[in-house]
Amino acid sequence: MTLRTSPSRPSVGSPRQIAVSPIPAVRLQYLVEQIHALGPYPLSHLLAEIIGGASPLPRIERYARLSRERGHFIRASGGDQFPPRFFIVNGNDPNDLS
Repeated sequence: MTLRTSPSRPSVGSPRQIAVSPIPAVRLQYLVEQIHALGPYPLSHLLAEIIGGASPLPRIERYARLSRERGHFIRASGGDQFPPRFFIVNGNDPNDLS
């Protein structure tokens, strides 16, 4: 649902379609910066939790706090990136008729 906002109520979005945010835009920007610093792998976990039905705002706040509290450890141990993808290659070529 989109609502028009007044200057007294800050929001995030485009001028044409503005959704009322439950938190001030500056706070949301801060949280986004904190979560972005965690890297793509933790971000995927956050999105999966929200898609799975978790309440968004408490999760976003928790992941931002996680960045401040444990962000260096997560990055140092490689937890900020997706694990390497492994492909199993079958040595049989389907085009090889011999």
